[in-house]
Amino acid sequence: MKNNSFIYQDIAGQLEQLILSGALRIGDRLPSVRRLSTEKNVSISSIYKAYIELESKGLIEAKPKSGYYVRFSPQQVRKITHIRQQAAKRPQQVKSLQEEVYAPLHDDNIIKLSINKPDTAILPVSKLKNSMLHAIRQNPGKLVNYNDLQGHTGLRRQIARVSYSAGLLLNPEDIITTTGCLEAIHYALLAVTAPGDAVAVESPTYFGLLKAIETYGRIPVEVYTDPISGIDIPSLEKCIDNHDIKACIVISSFSNPTGAHLTEDKRRGLVSLVTRKNIVLIEDDIYGELFFGQQRLKACKAYDLFENVILCSSFSKSVAPGYRIGWLVAGRYKSEIFEYKMNHSVTTVSVTETAMAHFLENGRYDLHMRQLRKTLHVQCLQYLQAIHEFFPDTVKISAPEGGFVIWVAMPDGCDSVKLYRKLIGKGISIAPGQLFSRKLDLQSYFRISFGSPFTPDIQRAIGEIGAELRNMM
Repeated sequence: MKNNSFIYQDIAGQLEQLILSGALRIGDRLPSVRRLSTEKNVSISSIYKAYIELESKGLIEAKPKSGYYVRFSPQQVRKITHIRQQAAKRPQQVKSLQEEVYAPLHDDNIIKLSINKPDTAILPVSKLKNSMLHAIRQNPGKLVNYNDLQGHTGLRRQIARVSYSAGLLLNPEDIITTTGCLEAIHYALLAVTAPGDAVAVESPTYFGLLKAIETYGRIPVEVYTDPISGIDIPSLEKCIDNHDIKACIVISSFSNPTGAHLTEDKRRGLVSLVTRKNIVLIEDDIYGELFFGQQRLKACKAYDLFENVILCSSFSKSVAPGYRIGWLVAGRYKSEIFEYKMNHSVTTVSVTETAMAHFLENGRYDLHMRQLRKTLHVQCLQYLQAIHEFFPDTVKISAPEGGFVIWVAMPDGCDSVKLYRKLIGKGISIAPGQLFSRKLDLQSYFRISFGSPFTPDIQRAIGEIGAELRNMM
């Protein structure tokens, strides 16, 4: 048995797996605290802590003078199994819709279920403040000058260290820092494609990726994507052959907007395919560390023997969205990407990179990530439970294993833009499905984020969405 401080977590994890697998079903009574304490040969307090942890996730409940019972399991969720491959009836006006959805979000009174980021309440604000003060006091003169052109050396050293969990053995010279992950993807696109080239992308996918491809005169070619296991490899191969694809952009972990997660076999298969076809995979790994299981899967880049994968990532979804610190591992395209960075911005911001380097070295980053993953998992379960309670039975949803987002499928004929417009009048914002594809008719889909702590206001908002859904059907 592990150290006593972790015993309750082991027991809670074992019971959670029994609930998730269906071995323990809703209404089943758990062993009494005393009985389980005897069976496991651990203290009563350890069992209490395990039950409290499961209670905080909404998986069990205590009944007075009766004991603990299974309350909820994600297995109850009416899950999306596929995305309808119906072509859009007219070209999607994504730009105007994006402006409509995101322009009002400066209003603090709006419940922002449309925003795909962690709430400030679950970020290490105090430790980041200390690191920022340390950076300013340590060498204020250096911070008002240009940063190292490739990025702060200490920060690149720390990125190389934390990338080990993704199966990567990097040194600081392999890494170029950028202003966020999206800028890294922009540089990668510029380096490996030319105007008029076709670029394969998941469908649906983050609208920022579609916009990045189109901005530089490239052509996005959308590929069927399974809402659970990610981009379909046979469909991608067919797409490469039919459209002369030059590059492919894939969010490998907990994709936006579906929450899809590439299996290890798919990661190997994807790298094998791009290697065989001699095209470049631009891997967006921004959510890779936000897993709810025991450990993260290796990045696709970890299987890349011939430098056909450019890895892009960021701390925007895990530590500090406002710092806008991203990076990429470019391999054989490093010199081209470095040149684009020089021509575009010369360098990145000294003060935030210095502060982040200090935080990673001294701010207990690994502890923060463990706490963040646990918090997001609890929030995910709380949101799923509320959705299950308030949404009509005809609505299906994803049950993500990490990240921030839940993808919602309404019956055919429902319109998520109309739903959005009704909800925004009530101070609730969602992300309509039409944002996430140029090709597919996604009007009956929408995305919500569970990045904010579950509060009575969030519960009320989910209830309002459920009521509007019932009115639409």
